[in-house]
Amino acid sequence: MKIRFYLLISALIWASVSWSQDTVSVNLSSKLSVAIQNAFFVEKIVDKRGGYATADITPVDVVPSLEDAFVDFYNRSIPRLNDAKGITLFISHLGIVNQGTSRVISLRVDFIYENQFVFEAKTDEKLSSDPESDLATLAVKVIEQFDKSEEAAMLFQARQPDEELRKVRETSNTSDYELSAGAEEIEDRNVSAIGYQIGGLTLIGFDYEFRVSDVFGPHIGAGLSGYTFGLKIHTGDQKDSPFFNLSFKDGGFGLVNTVAMEYGGRITGSRNKGGFGFHYQVGLGYITNIDPDFQEQLFGDQDPPPVLLSLGLGVSW
Repeated sequence: MKIRFYLLISALIWASVSWSQDTVSVNLSSKLSVAIQNAFFVEKIVDKRGGYATADITPVDVVPSLEDAFVDFYNRSIPRLNDAKGITLFISHLGIVNQGTSRVISLRVDFIYENQFVFEAKTDEKLSSDPESDLATLAVKVIEQFDKSEEAAMLFQARQPDEELRKVRETSNTSDYELSAGAEEIEDRNVSAIGYQIGGLTLIGFDYEFRVSDVFGPHIGAGLSGYTFGLKIHTGDQKDSPFFNLSFKDGGFGLVNTVAMEYGGRITGSRNKGGFGFHYQVGLGYITNIDPDFQEQLFGDQDPPPVLLSLGLGVSW
């Protein structure tokens, strides 16, 4: 009889503990584009929550794990620069709190940089029918609190506006992210160039490149007298990034044609990135066609060399 009594008491205690430890599982697979002012990113998440479940607080479990889900969310949502510094977030509280007739989901986070505590952020959100959206909103709010703090301003350098806008566009939920009027200027990476052998095998010519991606930019040009068209392959995503130019060049409108591969770039001042500057491209060209009379004028009785120097010098903007 005593054994049955003890078993009954144990079962009641276990049921009570189990009830108090009920949790709500939330997936954090969404993405919110977050434009922060300072150059940092979330490198690591540490789960520092204690056993705080009570009748008034319901813990929130994040699947597949709190650490992985939060890091992945921040990687998707926050534009990261190459020189950004990593921070660690200690999550000390994440739960649903009963407040009278309403329920709120709350989050408390300690920010750690180089193994030192630097800031505490806490926020809450009225619980809706979409807990994942509520949790994503909280995750953004704590980051924004830290980003606007004096601690963040002292620890990290400010992001450059042009780099920030480009990164935000890349991580936006929509392909046609609405940029401000100033941003549209910054995003223009098309290049106009004028100079010697710029628009073909010409004394002077004009060439226009239309940048279709971070890497590729088709171009077309003409001048006195000849024309060119081809594709520039850039080594970086900036307007001033060096490029390889694979192009067809004409001289004299049919007198001589070449296929050329050149290496080139733009030289602008450190404060004039993307603006007016010196333009150069140099490489080798293979003759695909040459008028016999023009060949005799250039090379006499000799055959033309297999490749020629191909270049272009001028200015661009």
